[in-house]
Amino acid sequence: MVTPPPLLLGAAMAFWGWQTGMVWVGVILGVVLELPRFWSWRVEADLAACERAADLGTLLLLGVVAYGLLVRADLPVLLFVPRMLPLVLLPLVAVMRFGEVAAVPVGVLFWALRSRFVAGAPPLIPMGYVFVGVCLLAAGEVESRNAWYFPGVALLTAWGLWPLRSRRFRAWTWAGVVAVGVGVGFGLQSGLHALQGVMEEKVPGWLSAWLAPEADPYRTRTAMGELGRLKLSGRILFRVAREHPTRLPLRLREGVYTIFRQNEWRADPSLFFVVLAAKDPDRLETLTVYQGLARSKTMLPVPAGVVRVAGEGIESASANRHGVVRVHGQPGLLAARVWYSPDASLDAPPGEADLAVPGVEWPHLDRVVAELGLRDRPGPEAVRILAEYFQERFTYDTALVGRDPESTPIGAFLERDRRGHCEYFASATVLLLRRAGIPARYVAGYSVSEYDARERLFVARQRHGHAWAMAHVDGAWIEVDNTPEVWEARDAAGDGFWQPLLDGVSLAWFRLAEWRRAMEGDGWSWVAVGAAVWVFWRVGKWFARGGRRSRPETRVVRTPDDSPFGLVAERLRQEGWTRGIGEPWGSFLERCGRTGLREALRWHYGLRFDAANAEAGSAERLRASVMAWLSRTGGDGPVSSDSASHASIGGPSGRSGGDDDAARNSGR
Repeated sequence: MVTPPPLLLGAAMAFWGWQTGMVWVGVILGVVLELPRFWSWRVEADLAACERAADLGTLLLLGVVAYGLLVRADLPVLLFVPRMLPLVLLPLVAVMRFGEVAAVPVGVLFWALRSRFVAGAPPLIPMGYVFVGVCLLAAGEVESRNAWYFPGVALLTAWGLWPLRSRRFRAWTWAGVVAVGVGVGFGLQSGLHALQGVMEEKVPGWLSAWLAPEADPYRTRTAMGELGRLKLSGRILFRVAREHPTRLPLRLREGVYTIFRQNEWRADPSLFFVVLAAKDPDRLETLTVYQGLARSKTMLPVPAGVVRVAGEGIESASANRHGVVRVHGQPGLLAARVWYSPDASLDAPPGEADLAVPGVEWPHLDRVVAELGLRDRPGPEAVRILAEYFQERFTYDTALVGRDPESTPIGAFLERDRRGHCEYFASATVLLLRRAGIPARYVAGYSVSEYDARERLFVARQRHGHAWAMAHVDGAWIEVDNTPEVWEARDAAGDGFWQPLLDGVSLAWFRLAEWRRAMEGDGWSWVAVGAAVWVFWRVGKWFARGGRRSRPETRVVRTPDDSPFGLVAERLRQEGWTRGIGEPWGSFLERCGRTGLREALRWHYGLRFDAANAEAGSAERLRASVMAWLSRTGGDGPVSSDSASHASIGGPSGRSGGDDDAARNSGR
């Protein structure tokens, strides 16, 4: 079995520590892995010892997962756990290094396979190379890789491949091929990095459906004029507690925009200011938003007229002149209590931007305004007529029909297609009202109306993302939603049969986050972590005592009696030498002074642990070596057990027990 070249394991461990910000941990553990090259101390790495080390690694894996869930809320578990995998494999690799074992059966790593191979040799895993690969992959599981990651991976990979190279080619030829491979790999990595940048710029909508980044209060790009179909997900993004909602749906805004340009809505870069507490909050309506905070700040979905925001996990809250709220806090679950009233709206008075319409949109907008006579009617009546116009003549559809080269997406929506999703209805409403002389704004957020009886909360899914308009009528801002009411039911019809299962998982994560938040501040979270560590320690002791489930007697496990080396063990027992529990054979032979048996011991270990890859003729050489040693020490077989009845436990008194003495005695 091929083993990694000298010092590669230590270098890979140090490289992992360097890239993950744990330099000294990686260096110290790397030195430990390379100690067997300079220190003669060994352990007996039999099958049982390797299995115990692997079981300890399993406990470490569970501990890493628990630590990531309960303590490291600032990192995603799917990033933190792979980063710690070298520590999980470290116990097994260390036992193999100090036991001079190159490979282990596959059942050592996978508990379910330990009893499967009852006949023949099981597949072997070269853990040295596996561990190097795990270190390199784990070193890349960081928030931002530095410039030395790829060169380091290339160097360590070439180092590991050097012993495996074909001897038919010269070293410089092999080095040239590796250099070409490294260059191609670097080019692919750079290309993928550039492609990633393009994808993040061109298709942020699809990516945001699952990653849910912070909403942009200054800019939102619509899907108007694109081709295909909107990707709608049933993933739950946040929850809302509202005992007696005055009306449904609850429209919660994340952005209010005033400038329309090339199918994109923008807001003026108004500064956020601190939300002050209302003078009489008891007379206001309230709701609580439960939302995960992955970064230090996020946009909070709030209703119109918000006047105060406070709650657990929130360090500060601020709002801009359009009533859009941003909160700052520690990563984790936010429980934001919101006080609001339409009479106390933070929305700024209308300005010139609230009447601006791009000139390219004027022709088709003016035709609709003239047809409906919107300019000659009061504001409330114009809003009502426009709502009837959309409800009677338009349909809701998530299909994206693409661009019309002879018109704009808004023009095609109003004059040709007469169908579309909420962004079409909201954008057309805002622009038509503006052409009729009524100030209007575009609002993006969520329409929340789904109540979960299990949670006793309203849930907001990704497909509940919505857009609507605000109109300034009779001196106040009012919400205008002209999207046909069937839109929620049609979007919900696209949920798969697996949606209830995903909802159950989301609920479990929510309850766990609630528990973690409840434990913060009183020290109970650390008590829970200590209890988990104690449980893992007790389970580990149970495994160490042999408490594992019984396995078939026919497993392929070679005992000392299968090997001629058993004759050596019997002879030493009869001479009064007793091997301590867990004492390696190498140390035992050195204590007995039988250092001449080291070569025989090496052949014995090869036949016992790696019979399929043992050197040719190992069994014959082992038997010949043992029989020669027995003949030198006084016969070709074990002596009578009676002769050892007077010996002490530590060894026969008055004897050195050395091979040289035995040889001199046999020559007399």
